[in-house]
Amino acid sequence: MHISAKVYSTLITCALLAALFLFSGCDETPTGPEESGPEEMSETGAFTVTTTSDLHLRGLEYCVGDKCKAPDEAGAVRFGELPGGAHEVELTGLSDRCVVEDGNPRAERVTAGDTTAVNFDLKCGDAAMLFVADGPLYEGGPEGGENVLYRAALGASDRTPMVTRASEITRVSSDDRATNAVHISASADGTICWSRSTSPDGDGPSSIFCHLLEGNSTYPITDRGADPAVSADEEWVAFERDGDLFLQSTDGTGEARRLTDTTRVSASDPDFSPDGTEILFAQKA
Repeated sequence: MHISAKVYSTLITCALLAALFLFSGCDETPTGPEESGPEEMSETGAFTVTTTSDLHLRGLEYCVGDKCKAPDEAGAVRFGELPGGAHEVELTGLSDRCVVEDGNPRAERVTAGDTTAVNFDLKCGDAAMLFVADGPLYEGGPEGGENVLYRAALGASDRTPMVTRASEITRVSSDDRATNAVHISASADGTICWSRSTSPDGDGPSSIFCHLLEGNSTYPITDRGADPAVSADEEWVAFERDGDLFLQSTDGTGEARRLTDTTRVSASDPDFSPDGTEILFAQKA
């Protein structure tokens, strides 16, 4: 069989190309190990939750959704395996005299494959106990009187309700505005409000006074009201008047705002929610 030079040249070229392809490893079957693709990213993340406070954290818990944990000795908690996205984080078990800056609860975002740090800035007022006494407490101590309102500083080391020195008991107000005090309410940062009844048994008409520990000043809120409650941010005082609830600024300025308008029922004993957005109260037919 006769093969032309042109065909022969073409066959040689194809053979050479096939050889090059075979030895270069470019066939469909790989000769080396498979190259690994990009590492698969985690679809979950974590929170590390802490608290800025000089107080013992006993009794506090951190919650993410419906999962709650107590802090460790360092005051931190880790929540892992959380889906990426927004989650509600909350600090619970707070004292009435403590407030959390920047909101509580609040929404925080988890980034998949990462750990997000969340910190609650906790502010608490000085540990103290408020009480009423109708006579001298001890020799050389504050002068007693008719149901006088007193403040007792508590032990700072462990916040236990123990008066460590007699000098830590002080009369809230030096005049008669703190006598016959009932329905006492205090904020975390040192605003104390109370009803002052016209009778020792507390059944007579009453007015409301507030006292600022900073500056040691006492001033009236209203000359007709009872059951005062101070908001955690110290901005408002809720109180009862003639069976309805009213709201007044804690500095006593401006007109009191009526919150309820009832005829067949009466409202009393208001109290603010910890975040200050709601007011709870008793209602009686």
